[in-house]
Amino acid sequence: MIGYNGLDTFRHDVSIDMYVLQPSVSFAASDDLNVDLRLPLRRIERRAKVIAPAGTSKGDRDEMQSHLNLHHPSRTLTGIGDLQIEMHSPESRQWRWGFSLPTGHTEPNPYVDTPHEHVQFGTGTVVPRGMYVWTKDSYMMTTSVSLPIYANSHGFTAPPELSIYAGLRNEFSSDWRWSVGSSMRVQGYGDWSGMRDINTGYAAVLADVGLTHITDNGSWHYGVMIPFVQELFSDGNDLFEFGTIFAVTFSPVWSD
Repeated sequence: MIGYNGLDTFRHDVSIDMYVLQPSVSFAASDDLNVDLRLPLRRIERRAKVIAPAGTSKGDRDEMQSHLNLHHPSRTLTGIGDLQIEMHSPESRQWRWGFSLPTGHTEPNPYVDTPHEHVQFGTGTVVPRGMYVWTKDSYMMTTSVSLPIYANSHGFTAPPELSIYAGLRNEFSSDWRWSVGSSMRVQGYGDWSGMRDINTGYAAVLADVGLTHITDNGSWHYGVMIPFVQELFSDGNDLFEFGTIFAVTFSPVWSD
Protein backbone atom coordinates (compact mmCIF):
# COMPACT_ATOMS: atom_id res chain seq x y z
CA MET A 1 0.00 0.00 0.00
CA ILE A 2 1.26 3.47 -0.86
CA GLY A 3 0.19 6.79 0.67
CA TYR A 4 0.82 9.82 -1.53
CA ASN A 5 0.69 13.57 -0.84
CA GLY A 6 -2.14 13.34 1.69
CA LEU A 7 -4.37 11.31 -0.62
CA ASP A 8 -6.28 8.28 0.62
CA THR A 9 -4.28 5.08 0.71
CA PHE A 10 -4.11 3.43 -2.69
CA ARG A 11 -2.28 0.59 -4.39
CA HIS A 12 -0.26 -0.04 -7.51
CA ASP A 13 -1.08 -3.39 -9.08
CA VAL A 14 2.00 -4.36 -11.10
CA SER A 15 2.72 -7.61 -12.92
CA ILE A 16 5.72 -8.60 -15.04
CA ASP A 17 6.17 -11.26 -17.71
CA MET A 18 9.81 -12.01 -18.47
CA TYR A 19 11.03 -13.85 -21.58
CA VAL A 20 14.66 -14.95 -21.70
CA LEU A 21 16.57 -16.36 -24.67
CA GLN A 22 20.00 -17.54 -23.49
CA PRO A 23 22.42 -18.72 -26.20
CA SER A 24 25.34 -20.69 -24.79
CA VAL A 25 28.52 -22.28 -26.10
CA SER A 26 30.98 -24.73 -24.56
CA PHE A 27 34.55 -25.34 -25.70
CA ALA A 28 37.84 -26.79 -24.50
CA ALA A 29 40.22 -23.94 -23.68
CA SER A 30 42.96 -26.48 -23.00
CA ASP A 31 43.39 -30.16 -22.15
CA ASP A 32 42.67 -29.28 -18.50
CA LEU A 33 39.96 -26.66 -18.82
CA ASN A 34 36.49 -26.47 -20.36
CA VAL A 35 34.70 -23.12 -20.64
CA ASP A 36 30.96 -22.39 -20.91
CA LEU A 37 29.67 -18.99 -22.07
CA ARG A 38 26.05 -17.83 -21.65
CA LEU A 39 24.50 -14.51 -22.63
CA PRO A 40 20.86 -13.88 -21.57
CA LEU A 41 18.67 -11.80 -23.88
CA ARG A 42 15.63 -10.49 -21.99
CA ARG A 43 12.25 -9.00 -22.85
CA ILE A 44 10.25 -7.66 -19.91
CA GLU A 45 6.58 -6.74 -20.27
CA ARG A 46 5.29 -4.72 -17.32
CA ARG A 47 1.62 -3.90 -16.73
CA ALA A 48 0.65 -1.46 -14.01
CA LYS A 49 -2.58 0.13 -12.82
CA VAL A 50 -3.87 2.13 -9.87
CA ILE A 51 -6.31 0.55 -7.42
CA ALA A 52 -7.99 3.48 -5.69
CA PRO A 53 -10.62 3.54 -2.91
CA ALA A 54 -14.26 3.80 -3.97
CA GLY A 55 -15.40 7.38 -4.44
CA THR A 56 -11.97 8.74 -5.36
CA SER A 57 -12.32 11.90 -7.45
CA LYS A 58 -11.00 12.14 -11.01
CA GLY A 59 -8.42 14.71 -9.91
CA ASP A 60 -7.08 12.41 -7.21
CA ARG A 61 -7.04 9.48 -9.65
CA ASP A 62 -5.01 11.57 -12.10
CA GLU A 63 -2.53 12.40 -9.34
CA MET A 64 -2.33 8.73 -8.37
CA GLN A 65 -1.67 7.82 -12.01
CA SER A 66 1.10 10.42 -12.17
CA HIS A 67 2.66 8.78 -9.11
CA LEU A 68 2.48 5.37 -10.81
CA ASN A 69 4.04 6.80 -14.00
CA LEU A 70 6.92 8.11 -11.89
CA HIS A 71 7.77 4.69 -10.43
CA HIS A 72 6.77 1.83 -12.74
CA PRO A 73 4.54 2.67 -15.73
CA SER A 74 3.34 0.00 -18.13
CA ARG A 75 6.28 -0.58 -20.44
CA THR A 76 8.13 -3.18 -22.51
CA LEU A 77 11.88 -3.36 -21.91
CA THR A 78 14.45 -5.35 -23.89
CA GLY A 79 18.17 -5.84 -23.43
CA ILE A 80 21.03 -8.22 -22.81
CA GLY A 81 22.05 -9.40 -19.36
CA ASP A 82 25.50 -10.01 -17.94
CA LEU A 83 27.74 -12.46 -19.81
CA GLN A 84 28.28 -15.56 -17.65
CA ILE A 85 31.57 -17.45 -17.85
CA GLU A 86 31.87 -20.86 -16.20
CA MET A 87 34.91 -23.17 -16.10
CA HIS A 88 35.52 -26.74 -15.01
CA SER A 89 37.97 -29.57 -15.46
CA PRO A 90 36.96 -32.11 -18.13
CA GLU A 91 37.95 -34.93 -15.73
CA SER A 92 35.72 -33.66 -12.92
CA ARG A 93 32.52 -31.74 -13.54
CA GLN A 94 31.62 -31.54 -9.86
CA TRP A 95 33.27 -28.20 -9.05
CA ARG A 96 32.62 -25.29 -11.37
CA TRP A 97 33.71 -21.72 -10.94
CA GLY A 98 33.50 -18.52 -12.90
CA PHE A 99 32.15 -14.99 -12.98
CA SER A 100 29.80 -12.68 -14.83
CA LEU A 101 30.91 -9.66 -16.83
CA PRO A 102 28.94 -6.37 -16.71
CA THR A 103 27.44 -6.41 -20.21
CA GLY A 104 23.86 -5.69 -19.03
CA HIS A 105 22.43 -2.16 -18.81
CA THR A 106 22.18 -0.64 -15.32
CA GLU A 107 20.11 2.22 -13.91
CA PRO A 108 20.96 4.91 -11.34
CA ASN A 109 19.48 5.00 -7.85
CA PRO A 110 15.66 4.79 -8.32
CA TYR A 111 14.80 6.23 -4.87
CA VAL A 112 14.49 9.80 -6.14
CA ASP A 113 11.55 12.03 -7.03
CA THR A 114 12.15 12.02 -10.76
CA PRO A 115 11.08 9.50 -13.43
CA HIS A 116 13.23 6.41 -12.92
CA GLU A 117 13.46 2.73 -13.68
CA HIS A 118 13.81 -0.11 -11.17
CA VAL A 119 14.57 -2.86 -13.70
CA GLN A 120 18.28 -3.64 -13.97
CA PHE A 121 19.53 -5.83 -16.83
CA GLY A 122 22.91 -6.32 -15.16
CA THR A 123 24.87 -5.75 -11.98
CA GLY A 124 27.42 -3.33 -13.41
CA THR A 125 30.26 -5.31 -11.79
CA VAL A 126 32.26 -8.51 -12.16
CA VAL A 127 30.52 -11.08 -9.92
CA PRO A 128 32.34 -14.28 -8.82
CA ARG A 129 30.25 -17.44 -9.03
CA GLY A 130 30.73 -21.03 -7.88
CA MET A 131 28.82 -24.29 -8.31
CA TYR A 132 29.01 -27.84 -6.99
CA VAL A 133 27.27 -30.69 -8.87
CA TRP A 134 26.76 -34.11 -7.27
CA THR A 135 25.26 -37.04 -9.15
CA LYS A 136 24.86 -40.72 -8.32
CA ASP A 137 22.75 -43.14 -10.32
CA SER A 138 19.32 -41.46 -10.50
CA TYR A 139 20.04 -38.76 -7.91
CA MET A 140 21.30 -35.25 -8.54
CA MET A 141 22.06 -32.20 -6.39
CA THR A 142 23.49 -28.81 -7.33
CA THR A 143 24.49 -25.82 -5.24
CA SER A 144 25.45 -22.46 -6.71
CA VAL A 145 26.35 -19.13 -5.14
CA SER A 146 27.14 -15.65 -6.46
CA LEU A 147 28.92 -13.11 -4.27
CA PRO A 148 29.09 -9.49 -5.53
CA ILE A 149 31.99 -7.80 -3.77
CA TYR A 150 31.90 -4.15 -4.85
CA ALA A 151 29.57 -1.39 -6.02
CA ASN A 152 28.99 -0.34 -9.62
CA SER A 153 29.37 3.17 -11.03
CA HIS A 154 25.91 4.14 -9.69
CA GLY A 155 26.82 3.06 -6.14
CA PHE A 156 24.78 -0.14 -6.27
CA THR A 157 26.06 -3.43 -4.87
CA ALA A 158 24.05 -6.38 -6.16
CA PRO A 159 22.66 -8.88 -3.62
CA PRO A 160 24.32 -12.25 -2.98
CA GLU A 161 22.34 -15.26 -4.19
CA LEU A 162 22.24 -18.94 -3.24
CA SER A 163 20.49 -21.73 -5.14
CA ILE A 164 20.13 -25.40 -4.17
CA TYR A 165 18.48 -28.14 -6.23
CA ALA A 166 17.88 -31.80 -5.40
CA GLY A 167 16.00 -34.29 -7.54
CA LEU A 168 15.56 -37.64 -9.20
CA ARG A 169 16.01 -38.48 -12.87
CA ASN A 170 15.55 -41.58 -15.00
CA GLU A 171 14.51 -42.81 -18.44
CA PHE A 172 11.12 -43.52 -20.02
CA SER A 173 12.90 -44.92 -23.05
CA SER A 174 16.15 -44.57 -24.96
CA ASP A 175 15.13 -41.12 -26.23
CA TRP A 176 12.94 -39.77 -23.40
CA ARG A 177 14.11 -38.92 -19.89
CA TRP A 178 12.34 -37.35 -16.91
CA SER A 179 13.39 -35.44 -13.82
CA VAL A 180 11.53 -34.26 -10.73
CA GLY A 181 12.85 -32.34 -7.77
CA SER A 182 12.76 -29.19 -5.71
CA SER A 183 14.89 -26.07 -5.62
CA MET A 184 15.45 -23.34 -3.04
CA ARG A 185 16.51 -19.83 -3.98
CA VAL A 186 17.66 -17.23 -1.47
CA GLN A 187 18.59 -13.66 -2.32
CA GLY A 188 20.16 -11.33 0.22
CA TYR A 189 20.01 -7.53 0.25
CA GLY A 190 21.61 -5.19 -2.23
CA ASP A 191 22.44 -1.63 -1.28
CA TRP A 192 22.79 1.84 -2.73
CA SER A 193 25.93 3.45 -1.28
CA GLY A 194 25.31 1.75 2.05
CA MET A 195 21.50 2.19 2.01
CA ARG A 196 19.64 -1.14 1.94
CA ASP A 197 17.66 -1.74 -1.24
CA ILE A 198 14.20 -2.83 -0.06
CA ASN A 199 13.49 -4.21 -3.54
CA THR A 200 15.90 -7.08 -2.89
CA GLY A 201 15.79 -10.01 -0.48
CA TYR A 202 13.60 -13.10 -0.73
CA ALA A 203 13.49 -16.87 -0.20
CA ALA A 204 11.51 -19.28 -2.36
CA VAL A 205 11.05 -23.03 -2.69
CA LEU A 206 9.95 -24.36 -6.08
CA ALA A 207 8.87 -27.72 -7.46
CA ASP A 208 10.78 -28.68 -10.63
CA VAL A 209 9.55 -31.11 -13.30
CA GLY A 210 11.35 -31.76 -16.57
CA LEU A 211 11.29 -33.88 -19.72
CA THR A 212 14.22 -34.42 -22.08
CA HIS A 213 13.83 -35.66 -25.65
CA ILE A 214 16.99 -36.91 -27.36
CA THR A 215 17.06 -36.69 -31.16
CA ASP A 216 19.68 -37.20 -33.86
CA ASN A 217 20.23 -33.42 -34.04
CA GLY A 218 20.44 -32.80 -30.29
CA SER A 219 18.36 -32.86 -27.14
CA TRP A 220 15.32 -30.82 -26.12
CA HIS A 221 14.57 -30.17 -22.47
CA TYR A 222 11.17 -28.92 -21.28
CA GLY A 223 10.92 -27.73 -17.68
CA VAL A 224 8.28 -26.28 -15.36
CA MET A 225 9.06 -24.63 -12.02
CA ILE A 226 6.18 -23.88 -9.66
CA PRO A 227 6.75 -21.89 -6.44
CA PHE A 228 4.93 -23.24 -3.39
CA VAL A 229 6.70 -21.34 -0.58
CA GLN A 230 7.80 -17.70 -0.84
CA GLU A 231 8.96 -15.10 1.66
CA LEU A 232 9.82 -11.49 0.86
CA PHE A 233 12.22 -9.96 3.37
CA SER A 234 10.65 -6.47 3.20
CA ASP A 235 7.03 -5.29 3.14
CA GLY A 236 5.53 -2.49 1.09
CA ASN A 237 8.11 -2.50 -1.71
CA ASP A 238 8.38 -3.31 -5.41
CA LEU A 239 9.83 -6.80 -5.00
CA PHE A 240 7.87 -9.35 -7.03
CA GLU A 241 6.86 -12.84 -6.06
CA PHE A 242 7.72 -15.69 -8.42
CA GLY A 243 5.13 -16.97 -10.82
CA THR A 244 5.23 -20.26 -12.72
CA ILE A 245 8.40 -20.55 -14.81
CA PHE A 246 8.53 -22.41 -18.13
CA ALA A 247 11.85 -23.32 -19.75
CA VAL A 248 12.78 -24.87 -23.11
CA THR A 249 16.40 -25.76 -23.83
CA PHE A 250 17.94 -27.15 -27.02
CA SER A 251 21.46 -28.60 -27.03
CA PRO A 252 22.55 -29.33 -30.63
CA VAL A 253 24.91 -32.10 -31.68
CA TRP A 254 27.71 -30.80 -33.88
CA SER A 255 29.31 -33.20 -36.33
CA ASP A 256 32.60 -32.80 -38.15
